[in-house]
Amino acid sequence: FGALTPNGAFASTGVTTFVGDIGSATFAFAPAGTHIGASYLMPALAVATGDLIDAYADAEARLAGTQLPSNISGLTVGPGVHRNAAAVGSTASTVFTIDGQGNPNAVFIFQVGGALALGANFHMKLINGAQAKNVFWQVNGAGTIGADSKFVGTMLANGAISSGANNIVNGRLLTKTGAIAVGGNNLNSQ
Repeated sequence: FGALTPNGAFASTGVTTFVGDIGSATFAFAPAGTHIGASYLMPALAVATGDLIDAYADAEARLAGTQLPSNISGLTVGPGVHRNAAAVGSTASTVFTIDGQGNPNAVFIFQVGGALALGANFHMKLINGAQAKNVFWQVNGAGTIGADSKFVGTMLANGAISSGANNIVNGRLLTKTGAIAVGGNNLNSQ
């Protein structure tokens, strides 16, 4: 799934291009947008919901190796588990770099003990072989991506997810609880 919320609504506004399947309790996709994939409603999501709960628990249980600051603006991180017991955010118009250090199989897990709030025009950048499919954001709260931003990885949230206007999402938006709202996004989960 590119977006999954077994207990909430999925809604897109504006000209959203979404490549991937969507699963939700209710579904609304703006007519101006394009959805390449299937849409599933409850109760057809039982297996996927179980997988989401397992993936969230697995990411949350990993032993942290590096302290993740509360503001990730301008930071470059290598592979491993990075943790902050509280909320994490960013300043607008900054960059966060994920460095694969030459290993295309490098895995990055970001454990966020509260909400994840990324400012507008915030860009995540993959370098040295890092791949979006190996980046996981375990967020024990809501996940917010400010407008005009670039986000990479799979967000596993325990709250609502919103992705502002004109965002590029290279990954997935998955939540155990809460709604998912995207506005004029280009999301590719393939």
